[in-house]
Order: sequence, then C-alpha cells, then structure tokens
Amino acid sequence: MLMVVDLTHEALLLAGRARTLAAEAKKEFAAVLNKVDENTELFLRRELAAAGIPVPGALNFSRGINRANLVGEPLPTVEMRDKLKELFV
Repeated sequence: MLMVVDLTHEALLLAGRARTLAAEAKKEFAAVLNKVDENTELFLRRELAAAGIPVPGALNFSRGINRANLVGEPLPTVEMRDKLKELFV
C-alpha cells in the first residue's frame, strides 16, 4: 500500500493509522511525500521513520502545478514526469 502524505499533522496521523491497517492485512506500507521543500521533507521523513513508515520518495512543491490548480489550467505534467517514473517504475 502506498500513501501520499502532504504537509499536515493530520496526514501524519492518517499515515500512522493506514500503516496499522496495512499491517493487520499483512500488506507492505510506504509513504510518498507531496509538495515538500528541503525543510519539510526532512521533518516529514523523520516523523514517518519514527512511526516505522518507509518513504521511498518525495515530490517537491511546484509553483507551476500550484498555479495550474489555482486557475483551473491543465497540469504541466512534463515538470513531474521524470520524478514519477523514478518512483513508480
């Protein structure tokens, strides 16, 4: 099971609960960080590691994606395509 974790305390709590459910179902569990910068990535990795949750990768904050979401434009997929391939291939 793979969970996307954003920059909220609630996301950390939900990741802990999801890890517990995955363990009960005898499934592997990991988290991918979303919308991070250097500082938030380090913080989230530390918190998730303390909860026994591996983090195979992270997606950095993107001004282009943020703007497209805000104004309803198509997402600039080229910007994240290589990173997503790295995580999921």
